[in-house]
Amino acid sequence: MGETKPIRNVLMQSEQRLAGIFNHLPDATFVIDRDGVVIAWNKAIEEMTGIKAERMLGRGDYEYALPFYGCRRPILIDSIFETGAALQDQYSFIKRDGDHTFAEVDMVLPGGQAVTLWGKVSTLYDENGKRVGAIESIRDVTGRKRAVTALRENERFLDTIVENIPDMIFVKDSANLRFVRLNKAGEELLGYTLDELRGKSDYDFFPEKEADFFTRRDREVLSSNRMLDIPEEEILTKNKGQRFLHTKKIPILDENGSPKYLLGISEDITERRKAEDELSTLYRELEKRVAERTADLSTARQELILKNEHLKALNRQLTITREELQQKITILNIRERELQETATSLKETLAEKDMLLSEIHHRVKNNLAAFISLLSLNGAFEETEANKNLRKDLQNRARSMVLIHETLYRTKNFSTVDMDIYLPTLVGQIAASYAGSKGIRTVVVARGVVLDFSRAATAGLIISELITNSFKYAFPPAFDCLAVRGEPCTIRVTLTSQDRAYTLSVSDNGRGLPVGLNPRTSKSLGLKLVNFLARHQLRAETRVIVDKGTEFVFLLDRIPGNHDPGSSCNKKSPGAR
Repeated sequence: MGETKPIRNVLMQSEQRLAGIFNHLPDATFVIDRDGVVIAWNKAIEEMTGIKAERMLGRGDYEYALPFYGCRRPILIDSIFETGAALQDQYSFIKRDGDHTFAEVDMVLPGGQAVTLWGKVSTLYDENGKRVGAIESIRDVTGRKRAVTALRENERFLDTIVENIPDMIFVKDSANLRFVRLNKAGEELLGYTLDELRGKSDYDFFPEKEADFFTRRDREVLSSNRMLDIPEEEILTKNKGQRFLHTKKIPILDENGSPKYLLGISEDITERRKAEDELSTLYRELEKRVAERTADLSTARQELILKNEHLKALNRQLTITREELQQKITILNIRERELQETATSLKETLAEKDMLLSEIHHRVKNNLAAFISLLSLNGAFEETEANKNLRKDLQNRARSMVLIHETLYRTKNFSTVDMDIYLPTLVGQIAASYAGSKGIRTVVVARGVVLDFSRAATAGLIISELITNSFKYAFPPAFDCLAVRGEPCTIRVTLTSQDRAYTLSVSDNGRGLPVGLNPRTSKSLGLKLVNFLARHQLRAETRVIVDKGTEFVFLLDRIPGNHDPGSSCNKKSPGAR
């Protein structure tokens, strides 16, 4: 008993030291037994996972996978006990070496952090060589991998720059002056690829004299540790023949300051040299021509002196002529002022004319309005049906003239009439004068059309006559528009502008013209007035279309007086009016 206790103490101290060493290993490390139960969990893995040892020790069923994958699943340490492609496929790199397995994996931790982890797993044996468990060390190599990736990207970037520099860049080792690097521009210039040049010297590709020159200069750079600028050197290329280069050679030193490589940068100046030679030839030719031209200029100078004397004489004559021109300009300025005064007077006169026209249109409108009022007085006509109709016709004709003058007075434009303002008002007033017209709708379209006063007044009278006839005769009480025409009773007035003409249309969907009635030869006072005004005032071509009612169409030129009027009647179906 006396000897057993010291031995036990020594063993306990040894176990404590081993536990301390394991607990302070710099890599995150844990151990499982052959049943997959965690039996060791050091401080480094506590810091990596945020899970304390007391929470993980004694846990099995892949509990140790939760901090990394968020679920219970086999991980690298389980490859000691389990085999299969599924476990190996989850690693970007995995390698087995006896009882050891190495692997690298890119993964996203449950918290959303993307990391790269390097793991090493080893098998644990007891004193009898029996496998009793496994140990795994995990190292976060995210920063190192990112640095390596960045370094590789930088190398690719620098390689891209070197390959795309238009001048030849080559690198030789300092010991034997053999090629180790040549960019694309160098390959195109020399006619050899990097694979053909690598490991070889100038003597393998160039004439001995050229190779001696290149080697001598290379050694000069390496011995002096200074850059050498060679303004011009010749080189015999494989495909481009003799070329001229401007070369700079630079020693590349190692960490001890000794030359390790020789860097060369060569610009092909062959074309520039040819251009300089051509310029020298041109310069000599230019000097020759300058000398010839100098002699010519000397002769020309004498001629110019003579011509100058002649010009002086002409100048004296021009001075006299200039004085005469100045007098004429003064007279013209006086006449210009007189014209400006006349123009001012004309503007004042035109303003007075506009004022007088405004007053005249206003008075004409008032007088016509008084005439309409007189027609409305009882006793002005014998109260027969014919007289009533005559009175209404006279009132409507007068209204069309009143509206013309009212429109001109309102718009302050005494030469043209906006038909989009005039026509809707005219049609509306005529419709209002027929008490029985409430079931008849009127449609007026004249947007953007402006006529001179004369044709606007004539058009107003024609429209007044035609829609008055429509209200009086087109829609008798027994005529059902919806049943016969499939639409409400309608009177339409449209005035449109085309490239060279205006088109005026007045139509209704009533019962149509009476059978045998020719609008051209009718003795009706209204139709006679329409035909007369259309032919002699508007100078318009007239067409009458009898199809689902009656439509009068008038075609008149945009410029008054350019059209030879005619008339046609197109009867598609007989009417009843």
